[in-house]
Amino acid sequence: MTMRVVSPTQKAFNVWGIVLAIWALYRGTIGQQAPIVFDELIFKPLVFIWPVYLFVVHYEHKAFFHSIWLKFTNWRQDLGYALFISAPLLAFFFFLLFAKNANLHDAPLLLVLALATAITEETLSRGLISVRIYEETGSFLKTLFQSSILHLFLRVPRVMTMPNLFGDRLLYAMVAEVALSFVVTFVFLQRKSLLPAIVVRAIYVFVMLSLLK
Repeated sequence: MTMRVVSPTQKAFNVWGIVLAIWALYRGTIGQQAPIVFDELIFKPLVFIWPVYLFVVHYEHKAFFHSIWLKFTNWRQDLGYALFISAPLLAFFFFLLFAKNANLHDAPLLLVLALATAITEETLSRGLISVRIYEETGSFLKTLFQSSILHLFLRVPRVMTMPNLFGDRLLYAMVAEVALSFVVTFVFLQRKSLLPAIVVRAIYVFVMLSLLK
């Protein structure tokens, strides 16, 4: 009887699945009462990034940053590309900001939380999953579709347990998450770098946190 060989991509999926299960269990129980600062700066770095690091370094025996496509050699072009893609969202945000005469005195904290969210989630979804799907299949479209859907599943525990998201707001948030997931994956694959994906995700999270506070 021959044993079935499990590919590195399948093992990466196992890591992703375990992380999703822990995250969903946490958000469905004690996570609803935990402050967002704890979620984004303590819990998610430990649960999202640490397993990826262990998988890459100790199982695959690869350099961590290189393996998740976190590159800084073309950071100016990557940053410019991310800002260009995010321009409509930023324009919409500033329009609402001036229309409502909103006070962003807590903007520095929201920016830190947005960056932390983007780094943890993109490391797991794009850095771990998208890279390995693309390396195994070589298909841009297959990677775009599969990893975008998987990232959407990762976002569901957070979106579904936010107290200020219900009714139409919840519906709009889910539609936005679907669209953004595909956009971020496209940016990631187009630039072959995690940096612009992090920037686009961080801008979106910052805007959402600012509007929903």
